[in-house]
Amino acid sequence: MSTIGCDNVAPYPYLAFAKQAGAVPVDGTKQSHPDERKLFKACALAVQYGMGAESLGYRISDLRSPVEGWDVFIRTIEIQYKYFKRSLKE
Repeated sequence: MSTIGCDNVAPYPYLAFAKQAGAVPVDGTKQSHPDERKLFKACALAVQYGMGAESLGYRISDLRSPVEGWDVFIRTIEIQYKYFKRSLKE
């Protein structure tokens, strides 16, 4: 798994997550990409709390369409799956 955007995860984990998904460039900041950070924060929390893609689509409707919500939801699951799979091997 790529570690793009993971050098300084602690203060901005949602921004680092957006970087891993390729939604924010490596040099992107919280100030330069606030909408993307907000979107990936909603997605990360949605997956952690068991929210489905349709519910997430409604939750982020001010930022994206429900279809885009589904896409981000799938990317969220893929990234988290790769992370946990890798961490189990270590």
